[in-house]
Amino acid sequence: DTTASVLINALYNLTSHPAVIQSLQKALGVACPDGPVSWSYNAIKQISLLDYVLHETLRLAPATPGGIARLSPKEGLIIDGIYIPGDVVVSVPMYTIQRDERYFERAEEFIPERWAKEGLVHGADTSMEAYNPFTRGTCLDNSCKGLY
Repeated sequence: DTTASVLINALYNLTSHPAVIQSLQKALGVACPDGPVSWSYNAIKQISLLDYVLHETLRLAPATPGGIARLSPKEGLIIDGIYIPGDVVVSVPMYTIQRDERYFERAEEFIPERWAKEGLVHGADTSMEAYNPFTRGTCLDNSCKGLY
């Protein structure tokens, strides 16, 4: 289950980085000043750090780390100068791509702030071509219910 995977990895990353937990607790305290009774989606959706933590978690531990198999178009296609024939099953290993230093500076480190809008700090690939935690394209067997 992708949701469970993301939550487990997010909790692992947070418990491994106490300074991030403290920042998140502070932001939650501001958004929900009365504690759990003031908790609501509208109250927390403005907490950017929460989004950053989830994006960084998905970058380091994508829900589909090996990629999902896709079928190339019947006419084939050219990717980075390489011809891929039509009707061929292809896959991109997201775990490997999203930890590549060509796209993310200090790629093995958990740095949620890299997702800040202020210029995408810490070397995040500004084109976002390397960040596809749930992949792109059409599932071969339409198993991605969240996409339909």
